[in-house]
Amino acid sequence: MVGGASLGPIASGYLRPDPTLEPSPVADGRGLGGGRFSIPRAVPRHELPAWIAHYVGLPFADLGRDRAGIDCWGLVRLVLAERFEVQVPAWDGRYPGCEPRHMRRMEGHVKRVLPLFEAVSKPEDGDLVLVKVGGLPVHVGIVVAPGWMLHAEWGCDSLAEEILSGKRPPGAIEGLYRWKGEAA
Repeated sequence: MVGGASLGPIASGYLRPDPTLEPSPVADGRGLGGGRFSIPRAVPRHELPAWIAHYVGLPFADLGRDRAGIDCWGLVRLVLAERFEVQVPAWDGRYPGCEPRHMRRMEGHVKRVLPLFEAVSKPEDGDLVLVKVGGLPVHVGIVVAPGWMLHAEWGCDSLAEEILSGKRPPGAIEGLYRWKGEAA
């Protein structure tokens, strides 16, 4: 239960806390734009907002942009539009897909659109977490509570996870960003 509401799929395993991080550390880093950032300690699971249950367990679909199936950007778009009333581009056709073989092209797309985002030093709900996969900044999640993000990875349904999950190598968080611009 979070705020008196059942978390449904969160309680059944889609919420992935990292048992090796008790309590979660604070991480500092420097993003692509050179800006410094800090990730706060993760709040306890029971303090997560109940609304995230509506976004946990959505099926992964390569280039998906709606509840029928989402990729990482599709989930971020959906949450920004529905919860934060922020409209961002779909960027359909800007990258060929989320498969690992497309990572270099995805990285190129990220670098082209990054100027539409402002690097932030301390994340707020609705900010983006840019994550390196295979050393390349190609994956995004959205901050939903201090130290937590919603995201969907290749082949996995959407889930809530501590940003500083022990499954990521040190330095995997590239930066924290907030939408500021018009569609490119």
